[in-house]
Amino acid sequence: MTDEHDDENKNEDAESGSDKKESGRSARAARREAMKKDEEPSTEEPKKEEAKKEEPKKEEAKKEEPKKVEAKKAEPSKEEPRSAAKSYAVEKPAEACCGGGSISLSSAVMMMVFFFGLGLVLGGFFLKLGGKTQEKSARTGGGAPPQATQARLKMEIPADAPGFGPADAPVTIVVFDDFQCPWCEKASKVIERVLKEHPADARFVMVNFPLPQMHKEAELAAQAGMEAHAQGKFKQMHDIMFANQRGINRAALDKWAQQIGLDMARFKNALDQNTHQAAVQRHMSMGKSLGVRGTPTMLINGRRFNMTRDMDQNYKVLNALIVEETATVKKQNIPRGQAWQRLTATGMATLEQLTGGSAARPTAEAAPAKGPQAAARREVDPNVSYKMEIESTDTWKGDPKALVTIVEFSEYQCHHCKNADGIVEEILAAYPQGVKFVFLNNPIRRHPHAHPAAVAALEVNAQKGMAAFWAFHKKMFENQKDINPENIQKWVQEAGLDMAKYKAAVDNKTHDATIARQQSLAMRFGARGTPAFFVNGYFLSGARPLAQFKPIIDREIAKANQAISEGKATAETYYQFLMTTAEPAAKWIGGDAKPNRRSTRPRLDHTKIYRVFPEGGAAVFNKLPFFGDPKGQVVVTMGIDVECPWCEKLLPTLEELMNGTPVPAGQAPAADHFGGYKTGVKFVLLHYPLPFHKAAPMAHQASQEVFEQKGPVAFYNFMKKCFQNQKQLTRPNLETWAQELGVNMPKFKEALDKETHKAFIEQIQLLARTIGVQGTPAVYVNGKFLLGRGMPIFRRAIDEALTAAAEMMKANPAITSDKVYEEIMKTAEPKAIWIAPPDADGAGAPVQIQKINVPGTPGGAPLGPIAPNRGIIPATPPQIGPRIVPVRPQPGLPPMAPAPAPAPAPAPAPANP
Repeated sequence: MTDEHDDENKNEDAESGSDKKESGRSARAARREAMKKDEEPSTEEPKKEEAKKEEPKKEEAKKEEPKKVEAKKAEPSKEEPRSAAKSYAVEKPAEACCGGGSISLSSAVMMMVFFFGLGLVLGGFFLKLGGKTQEKSARTGGGAPPQATQARLKMEIPADAPGFGPADAPVTIVVFDDFQCPWCEKASKVIERVLKEHPADARFVMVNFPLPQMHKEAELAAQAGMEAHAQGKFKQMHDIMFANQRGINRAALDKWAQQIGLDMARFKNALDQNTHQAAVQRHMSMGKSLGVRGTPTMLINGRRFNMTRDMDQNYKVLNALIVEETATVKKQNIPRGQAWQRLTATGMATLEQLTGGSAARPTAEAAPAKGPQAAARREVDPNVSYKMEIESTDTWKGDPKALVTIVEFSEYQCHHCKNADGIVEEILAAYPQGVKFVFLNNPIRRHPHAHPAAVAALEVNAQKGMAAFWAFHKKMFENQKDINPENIQKWVQEAGLDMAKYKAAVDNKTHDATIARQQSLAMRFGARGTPAFFVNGYFLSGARPLAQFKPIIDREIAKANQAISEGKATAETYYQFLMTTAEPAAKWIGGDAKPNRRSTRPRLDHTKIYRVFPEGGAAVFNKLPFFGDPKGQVVVTMGIDVECPWCEKLLPTLEELMNGTPVPAGQAPAADHFGGYKTGVKFVLLHYPLPFHKAAPMAHQASQEVFEQKGPVAFYNFMKKCFQNQKQLTRPNLETWAQELGVNMPKFKEALDKETHKAFIEQIQLLARTIGVQGTPAVYVNGKFLLGRGMPIFRRAIDEALTAAAEMMKANPAITSDKVYEEIMKTAEPKAIWIAPPDADGAGAPVQIQKINVPGTPGGAPLGPIAPNRGIIPATPPQIGPRIVPVRPQPGLPPMAPAPAPAPAPAPAPANP
């Protein structure tokens, strides 16, 4: 589910810790004791001695005073006014002192109030002054991390990354940049000063890392920069965009492109056709795989440079770092232009590992233990019905007299919402009577065209009615990747709208109030992302399959029938009756401190080589569909579901691995251009259709038949067609695509009718589960599980495997390239090896995008033979409960006792990241 809003009331003040609270209380107690002793008459010598003993406590109390005031600011408490009043209260003495030396109670009170107020004013002034000094000190010195790490990051600079400066410079400044980030603009000025100081020894390279959730035009600006780079004028475009970053929009980009002399027809076409979008996304994917979390992230010959608020200080440190790196390159006799590759070759895998400046990989003993989370994420209680107030003008379909009303908060650019729309159709088909579906808009900021799309859909409803709205709604989801202002207007016109009225509705923001009301409703009930469902008021998060809706719907229908039989409501009034007792706002569960659940979850040991080789040996393995080099010494096996959207996202990476990094038109490839693995690498498909993708099993059988008839090229084109049409994997479409590839159609149809390949696909699924596949995509390179999906991760793993294969063939000339994989499999691990707690390097768990509870995995049932002609093993039946994340037992522990109902529900379909 796309999560747009942060948890409320995060306490970020360092003085809120329990130890410092205790020290604050001690200070207040010491002060109260001291005040009492100062106020009481001294009549005995022992009390004098006690007063002397209290002197150190007074001094300690004075030292603790700033902490006490900070604690007051951090967490207001009703206890503090009471403490102050108690400390400064004037008690009436039992008898007058020295015959007439006493003062009246009222005078004493006035004096104490006066001095107390004066103390607060002076104390607050000096405390504020001291606080500012401490804050400045904390930013610039003390225990702050160094501005530059000694360790380096192992990173390959993208061949198409724009930049300026000498190509053979011994020092390369790589910045993960966002043209709308104000700190990136400040960093660019510092870098400009440094480059002027070292014109021959330093160059700048920009890796695009736009943050569209915060800077809506950043991705468009990145594409504009890439096109300027392709035309040889990146420096000019870079400078003008940073100088005017608040005014970045399409019109301004066109204007600036013309000012710097770009070919305007080519520039406009590049932006209109999103020519550089794939390159920008590759840059972002690489950054994320390296651990980049924000901008600017700066690397000087692979060394992390940390910006501070002091720009002069940044310049001085960066300038000194350039001098130091230049000297290092000379000392090591590294040729100009090869410094980056040589210095980073043995660097760290992620930015996180640079902390501390050690180039060594941490050992299990040295690795610090992960502490518990500060606070667990709060969740909306799913066992409570919420007062979901809908209006007669809200868009809906289904049974008007339904006993169950499903309200969805959604938007048109969220791909999980697109998946959810198909699930809604399944629900309405399963319950043609008794269910009403209401669609409410919740466009999120990171999707810039979601709000205009919602406006267009509401205007279609206003002008043409509900039937036209649902047709337009469907068209938007079917063409989700093409949603932009131009296409929205085109589709509105095709819907037959009065364009003058439509333009007026957009200009006058006619539907903004409706969208705001619906978003406000979502916020009130904790629907912080999309899609979010409320079934008769009961919350269900994410694009869940029909199997998880069904128990709730059936339960609500039974409850409704009982209420109607008891005369409490009729079918027409039941929803209103239900809402009268519903909760008016979200009720939250969780939020207390809990251990990091991820740190104790079993994970696949990715250092092992697994036997991704079926029973029957090479004869059976060669039946698996593949593409690439059939005699490749490196085999990339991929657990794939052709209906899985995350597998579809893997396709561009696979194409780049095979064909190389695209070179912009009119530009010669660089010396270090990646040309692809045209030989040496074989990509093999492990059939792994997931049980909640109903069309996937038939599509996989069809792809197997295409491969057996027409070979690798036809198979790849067929698989690509399936990925491009994941929501249309019907039997007629599969036949059409097969026929286009020249397949023998009678034989193809017979294979689908008789399910000829079903048993083989189930055998491969069992193999995949045995070696640790839990979801898709799951990738193994010569048997080693691949952590991550970025291009640098793939290339690093393949290059290492190629090197190992070359050494094997050199050591034993009898092993040819097509026999390397078979030789490796002879000593590979036959079953998955699970680790808990995490291994020492702190790497995350295997990327399992669509988790299911299946046999052979941690927490799943034992593996067993699959009987012939049986379907895919289904997921564990869902149950409704307060938690949506399944907890899996650690290996070696006894199975957990079943929890009392309501039990935890399985994890939903993948959340929108």
